Amino acid sequence: MESIGVLAGGIAHDFNNLLVGMMGNAELAMLDAPEQGEIRYYLQQIFKASTKGADLVRQMLAYSGQGRFAMGEQDINRLIQEVSELLKTVIGKQARLEQLLMPKLPGVYGDKNQLTQLIMNLMTNASEALSGKPGNIKLRTGIRKLSKKDFSAMFMATELQAGDFVFVEVEDDGCGMDAQTQARIFDPFFTTKETGSGLGLAALLGIVRSHKGTLALKSRPGKGSCFTVYLPALAHPVVVGNAEKNGEFITPFALRGTVLVVDDEETVRHVATKLLEHEGLRVLTARDGEEAVVLFGKHADEIAFVLLDLTMPVMDGEQAFHMLHGIRPDTPVLLSSGFSATEVVGRLNHFGLAGFVRKPYTRKTLLREVVRLGITTQDLDFTI
Repeated sequence: MESIGVLAGGIAHDFNNLLVGMMGNAELAMLDAPEQGEIRYYLQQIFKASTKGADLVRQMLAYSGQGRFAMGEQDINRLIQEVSELLKTVIGKQARLEQLLMPKLPGVYGDKNQLTQLIMNLMTNASEALSGKPGNIKLRTGIRKLSKKDFSAMFMATELQAGDFVFVEVEDDGCGMDAQTQARIFDPFFTTKETGSGLGLAALLGIVRSHKGTLALKSRPGKGSCFTVYLPALAHPVVVGNAEKNGEFITPFALRGTVLVVDDEETVRHVATKLLEHEGLRVLTARDGEEAVVLFGKHADEIAFVLLDLTMPVMDGEQAFHMLHGIRPDTPVLLSSGFSATEVVGRLNHFGLAGFVRKPYTRKTLLREVVRLGITTQDLDFTI
């Protein structure tokens, strides 16, 4: 299982770089395509397909335990409420959903996107168990004190400590599973359905593993199934911040200046360069950390910020960051990776890391970070 996780993580890393090229070139073409007509439609279909590919990669990373990107205190009830309308779409009109959410639920420590995906995967599995027929799905949250004895009947619980755990439980009265199916249900690419990737529950198990949780499963053929995910409860209450406002991205001011893009993948360098040049920025590129340090040394006074890949040959992103920081510590550096970089970002934050851009990034994602840095004509030198 661990070997498959390493393989999945490696494939996901390479595929993310390919997706940057697919998504980025589709977006660049749409910038010049007519507002109406077949060309724009075809480009939009390419972008949608590559977005679905990115979702599949996220599931592979989740399975491999490398999908966490923004760890923090999370309120499971709030996450459910935020996707409540989407949940209705997932289960369809034939299913009756009953939500039994415990008030004032303790927080858990985790990645918001990963935990949301966990909830969606549980609900999708329950919906598919109904096979489009009328049925019932119950979604529960609560807190339970688990002992070592409780862990004996659960998945991945051998190293857990007894204590309070927040649980998310999804129960359906669908087809259920026999013992043989239950033994394989979390294997990657195993599926009992005619369509599907077989990664949904494998990814779910990966998310639980990476959040130091455990999972219990009860099922009988013809009687339905009940999946219960347990995550360690935090001792103090959740501090709820303002929800992020969504909407179309609009660049609030003209972008000007020189950018250093560092990535060992030529496709990624090309797409990032074209996206940034389209907005009025000038771009220098480097294939690895060592080349970036040399180039930065020559143009340190002109470079507005650096977009730096994490995983590269010769000199990786973390080493390069420290070298660049030593030359000019006030130049913002955005780290980029298709892997989870929680530990590296945490270390580099102490030295002034400006931010993190997750691959495969879209034009909107990249420019939002650039705007956040305040790259404007007033602050920057135009020349190289």
